[in-house]
Order: sequence, then structure tokens, then C-alpha cells
Amino acid sequence: MARRRAYVACLTLFGLIKERTERLCDAHQVFVRTVILSLPSNWDLDVEDHYRDLIKQSLNPPRGVNIHFMTEIQANAHFIFNTRNVVTGHIKRRLKDNGQFQCLFADFGGLTFTPDLEACIRKRAESLQYGKLDPETLQRFEQEFDKRKLKGDFNDKTHRVQKFKVYCDEIDAHIYLQFTSEEIRDLRHRAHAGLLRLFEEEVDRLMCDYKPGTCVNISGGSTRDAEIRSTIITICVAQGLKEEDIIWTDDTCVSDL
Repeated sequence: MARRRAYVACLTLFGLIKERTERLCDAHQVFVRTVILSLPSNWDLDVEDHYRDLIKQSLNPPRGVNIHFMTEIQANAHFIFNTRNVVTGHIKRRLKDNGQFQCLFADFGGLTFTPDLEACIRKRAESLQYGKLDPETLQRFEQEFDKRKLKGDFNDKTHRVQKFKVYCDEIDAHIYLQFTSEEIRDLRHRAHAGLLRLFEEEVDRLMCDYKPGTCVNISGGSTRDAEIRSTIITICVAQGLKEEDIIWTDDTCVSDL
């Protein structure tokens, strides 16, 4: 049931993308010849095939239109050098001032994990409300929120235990998982440790051949976490970069393009 709902949601999403694309094509009098989609690096070929079938079903491209995939890093590079986006000013200045420059692209995506559960749940409630969630449902949601004692300072001591409810539609079961604040914080650090070490190594390699204008492009859901974001900045500054040399893709209004 859950998989079916996700499939229908994807069809709806790509249907809306198709409508917007057709309007843009009509306005600029152009035709779509190639569709290029970004994929997470952990997707295998089977997932790509399912994705391709989903795209074909929802977009129904005319004969002769090719569908290709690229990595999210490649997609970020295309976005950064797109003349219409708001980062163009940074790029043009670097080219003008230096003639050429280096840019390291780093993707911290796939792990949008925050210890601030209250902010996370409140944000979810607000997004649902924005999506026309009726007041009664929202009230029940907030009552459940209070009942589960997720409110308050999440940085309390270990004795504050949080309870999560996972719904399994296929077997109609409820599974309860319990984590302490220290366990959640430790999981977050362990999940990012290897990634941050790799990033530090790449920045060090970048700075070994430093050229004026060198910058770093950061993308991915994990960078929304304040502590992870701060660590990334610390690594860059320690290697000799300035904060203005860090370009955050999530801050450049990707959804507005």
C-alpha cells in the first residue's frame, strides 16, 4: 500500500513537471530532445530501470526523445554554471578576476538527520498545514506530539527517552523504537564521520594546487544540520578558504529555476 502511494505520488509529481516544461517550451518555441535526470549514487541499475519506466509513463515523451541519467554532483555542476541562476554573479567575478579557478563539488545528501526533533516535527506539521491539512487533523497531530513528550529541550540528559511509532501498512502493525538523546547524537556523528574525513582529504588535495578564486560547492540534505554545516565551514577555513568561498546549493533557490 505504501509503495503504491509513493508510485502514484511520483506520477503526480512528474505530471506537474511535464505541464511546466510544456509551458516553457511553448513560451520559448523549443522542443525537448533529451531528458536528463540526476540519481543518488547508491541507486543500482534495477532502480534506474524502474525510474526510467516511471518517467516514460508519466512524461510520455514523443518518439526520438532520449532519457539519460547523471550523478547529483554532475547536476550540481550544471546548475552552478547555468547563466540563469543566482550563483552566476559569484562565478563571473571569479572568472573575471582570475581567468580560471578550481571548484570542488561535495554532496552530503541522503541523510537529512537532525537531533532537533521538535523543530523537525513542527516543520512537518507546518508543511502539512500549508498543504491544506484540516484544523482537526492538525490538532490531533499536535496532541500526539505533546503526548509523546517530544516537546522541550532535546539536549536534556540521557534519561529523556523518545518514542517513535512506525506504521507498516502491509502488515497493519505498529513498531515502537526507543532512542535516548545521546544515542541519537552518537548515531548522527558516526553516520557523518567517514564522509567528513573524506571531505577534509579532498579539500586538502584541492588546496595543494591552490589558485585564486578556488571555491567549494556544497549540496545535500545533511548540510541543513547546523552542527554538520559548522564542521564543514571549520574544515574549509582551517585549510585556508574563506566562508565566502563556500557555495551552498540549498541557498541558491534551486526550486525557483
